[in-house]
Amino acid sequence: FFLMIRRPPRSTQSRSSAASDVYKRQAIILWDPFKLKIIDRIECHEFTVMQIVFSRDDNFMLTASRDRQFAVYSFDPKDPVHPYSVVYVNRAHSRVIYGVDISFDNAVIVTGARDKRIKLWRIQQQETGVDIQPICEKILEDSCTAVAFGDKLLPDERYLILVGLENGKIQAFAFDPKDKAVTILGEIPRNLRHTKVVNRIKVKNHSEENLFIFASVSEDSSVRVFELEF
Repeated sequence: FFLMIRRPPRSTQSRSSAASDVYKRQAIILWDPFKLKIIDRIECHEFTVMQIVFSRDDNFMLTASRDRQFAVYSFDPKDPVHPYSVVYVNRAHSRVIYGVDISFDNAVIVTGARDKRIKLWRIQQQETGVDIQPICEKILEDSCTAVAFGDKLLPDERYLILVGLENGKIQAFAFDPKDKAVTILGEIPRNLRHTKVVNRIKVKNHSEENLFIFASVSEDSSVRVFELEF
């Protein structure tokens, strides 16, 4: 069965993934939604793909999987047959990776997993290809089930990272690229947070400098929209 369908911000094509325990079926499928036709299949992961995300400029696609790996794909607009190619795969966590995201400026990747950790990765596009290196990690109080970057920098030039946990909490962290450190800023109050697993967090692009708007969805059958002001 289909686990998710995603469409890049500036594309008319869609990508889907399915849940399976058979290696040959672990594929990202590229669809033409108008012709209902499969354009391409990208086989990378060994087990279910848990999340698909795209960079805001469509240059990268990222996936997270039950096989404890995350993968990065680069986009070639000149290749209509195989537009996405795998450029990086890493078995980055000791448990299933539930979430992955890339910052608005394509500079940092965050992964979150059942091992109660989020990890930060530096990404640079070079003449020889894409270089991805680990930066740091943060140990959490519970399993990480969702991650998302803010749509801009915080007023102090740090990156905002929103983390959803298995216990229903949503916590806000700041990543300082100079000190290579992740610090907690706070969390959603108990009376407003979810009561079960946070499945996904999505940040809205917003022009106001100090305001961040995001939505979260949970296994408690609720969708919640929050505003954070710094």
